[in-house]
Amino acid sequence: MKRSFPLRRWAVSELDERRGERWAERVRARLDEGLRVVSAFARNEGSDVIATALLQSESGELELVRGRLDRAHGYHSLTPEHPAMHCFEREMHEQTGLRIGAHPWLKPLRYEGVAASSAMGAHPFYKIQGKEVHEVQVGPVHAGVIESGAFRFMCLGERVHHLELQLGYQHRGVEGLLLKGDARSKAQLVETIAGDSSIAHGLAYASAIEALSGLDADAALERGRSGRAVESRAP
Repeated sequence: MKRSFPLRRWAVSELDERRGERWAERVRARLDEGLRVVSAFARNEGSDVIATALLQSESGELELVRGRLDRAHGYHSLTPEHPAMHCFEREMHEQTGLRIGAHPWLKPLRYEGVAASSAMGAHPFYKIQGKEVHEVQVGPVHAGVIESGAFRFMCLGERVHHLELQLGYQHRGVEGLLLKGDARSKAQLVETIAGDSSIAHGLAYASAIEALSGLDADAALERGRSGRAVESRAP
């Protein structure tokens, strides 16, 4: 049985140490070839930013592209060509200050370290001009178990021309918490990220830890996990 996360790795040393365009060009080329972006994130390291893109092929193989970027120089946005990078680039810019040129909508996404009461209320929602245009807001409090979130509909009559979601009202800094302490004690935290995804997140975390440890999961164990995941989604 293949490991859960087969990876081809490109080390930082193999990429240009200062020019972010080299990293962006490699990511762009792989996306042009048909790979999809699973995740993209960045972290500060001194005056530089370490950017990482996790891509996946149609066969399911994961590919990691990492580079060292100059924070002030940054790179040209991938979003206009590959919209799936939109929110990832916004988060990278917000968390590290990395310059991402020509991004169409580079505004806050997570509001980490900012008082939610003031930042969330001043969210710059997209606007559509016109006398017949009206806005409808749903939330942030909903009659159900879903996460708090504001849904802003831009309508012309009964036709919805644009919908923007503002999430993050219950931001708890889970990513930061996962980096602290013993990785073996994080399963419970992972399962509480979202109530409707406890099994999915728990399975993903277990698979990631196994892969990082070089372990191959037993076939019977994998079947049992898959069964529980399916059962958790059953009505």
